Amino acid sequence: MIIKERKFRECPECGSKKLIKDEEYGCDACKSPIILGKHDTYLSLTLFKRSDENKSYHFCSWECVFKKLKTLKTDDFISLPYLSFDERNKKRGCEGFWEAIKRVA
Repeated sequence: MIIKERKFRECPECGSKKLIKDEEYGCDACKSPIILGKHDTYLSLTLFKRSDENKSYHFCSWECVFKKLKTLKTDDFISLPYLSFDERNKKRGCEGFWEAIKRVA
């Protein structure tokens, strides 16, 4: 979920826009802000429906992915986040994935 929108500055002379602050994401399960370092990524899940009402979700941890996954329904498919072995944040990397699997099982 986007918790803060992008901010642009518009040139008064030519009308062109320059991005001054990028959007900020929050977790769609626990609602906490997702703070990313330079090389970090959030966990992204996309819910696809045959009616073209696709919806994307963003998560701070694998535990939150599995919590939300239990509540989702679709008539098509769900694209799960990539499992990254070089993620610096343990909650979003391989370790967090296996911990969340143990809790779900």
